[in-house]
Amino acid sequence: FAAWVDAVVFVFSLEDEISFQTVYNYFLRLSSYRNTAEVPMVLVGTQGES
Repeated sequence: FAAWVDAVVFVFSLEDEISFQTVYNYFLRLSSYRNTAEVPMVLVGTQGES
């Protein structure tokens, strides 16, 4: 996927630290294939209504 993406939106749960670690691992994987300075990225944290 890293070869053809134009941008990336990473989404994680503010209530689940594992989801943030998963996003970080995806970022590391992407950065091993592409120069991250060339790929626009957004990091979004979501939270359920309580």
